Amino acid sequence: TGRLGMAATALGVLTAVLEEACTFANERELYGKPISTLGVIQGYIAEIYADLEAARLLNYRVAWMKDQGLRLDPEAALAKSFTCEAAARSAKKAVEIHGSYGIMREYAVQRLLRDAMVTISAGGTAEIAQVVMARAALNKFKK
Repeated sequence: TGRLGMAATALGVLTAVLEEACTFANERELYGKPISTLGVIQGYIAEIYADLEAARLLNYRVAWMKDQGLRLDPEAALAKSFTCEAAARSAKKAVEIHGSYGIMREYAVQRLLRDAMVTISAGGTAEIAQVVMARAALNKFKK
C-alpha cells in the first residue's frame, strides 16, 4: 500500500537521522571532549534510537503481514503514522544536536528534517490514519 511505502521511506530517513546525529556527536568537540559525552546529547540519541527500533519492528510486522496476504489497513496506518512522526521528531532532535550547523546545507540533517516532514502528509494524512486505527480498535472491542 501507499502507507507501507511511505512508512518504509520514513524508516530510511530515520535511519539516516540516527547515523548523522551519532557521527556529529562523536566528532564535534566542546571543551576538548566530544559532545556525545554530554547527558542531554545522550538523551536525544537514546530517544532517536528508541524511535528507530520501534518503527523498524512495526514496519517489519506490517511487511510480514503483507507477505502473508493478511488484511493490514489499520497496521499499515499505524506504521505510517508512527514512523513518519518519529522521523520528524528525531530529525528535529538531530538538528538540535548539530546546533547552528543543523540548518546549514553542508550538513544532511537539514535535508532529512524536510524529507521527514514531507512523509507525514504523503500517502495519506495523519488524521486519516487516526480514523482507520480508531475504527479498527473500536470494532475489535465491539459487543
